[in-house]
Amino acid sequence: MRTEIKKYESGYVIFVENSCIGTVQFYDNPFQMQNCYLKIKLTYSDNKFSAWLFKELKREAGRPLQVMISSADVSLSVFLKAGGFVRKRKCYEVKATVNDFIGHKTGMRLFSCQAGDYEYDIACKMMYDYYVLTHKPVNECTADFQSFCRSLPAEAIFAEKKSAITSLAFIDKNEIAYVCGSDKSHFQSFACNLIAKIFEKYGEVVFESDNCDWAATSLRKLFKNQSEASIDTYVYTRE
Repeated sequence: MRTEIKKYESGYVIFVENSCIGTVQFYDNPFQMQNCYLKIKLTYSDNKFSAWLFKELKREAGRPLQVMISSADVSLSVFLKAGGFVRKRKCYEVKATVNDFIGHKTGMRLFSCQAGDYEYDIACKMMYDYYVLTHKPVNECTADFQSFCRSLPAEAIFAEKKSAITSLAFIDKNEIAYVCGSDKSHFQSFACNLIAKIFEKYGEVVFESDNCDWAATSLRKLFKNQSEASIDTYVYTRE
């Protein structure tokens, strides 16, 4: 089977037996520059040429490859695995109402801080360290602290243990944008109270939960009736 790739703009056109079967586009994530991200649009895929294709694309990129696809795209998943990709992460999008909530509010006290507050700066540092730690097995964070902080919402909710912040979340209205903790047993109570607090004002809560992020996973477990559909991350590191 004759297969070739030809460069165009920020990606490549894929040919099989002189017929164009689609494109693969390269792009970057400014927070995680270690891997080269791919957008794959193929009208035809055969596992017989997948290994060759991704070996060539990695050679062109000069670094590991990363693809994010819907878990429903079974054919592309099979094609990626046949070509040498390994699934590293599943990301669930959670949209839930109070009727889905199976947690229970406790007596834990929650605090709020805003950008510019002393506690907010501490929360930013905790969140950055946690983000770096949880993303390292997939694609190491390359953003510096200041760049990361600019992506954070202006409000953080946190809980303390012995006067030290141990659990926190950055929120934007009813969205939990980022969440982390340093004490898993303490975090469970924090998560229940955080969700209850959001439901006091909003009818729905939304957030993303990566299966490599224990804090976000703990949040997701507080809700029933959640879809198992996910956005799956695949990484190719073969030489």
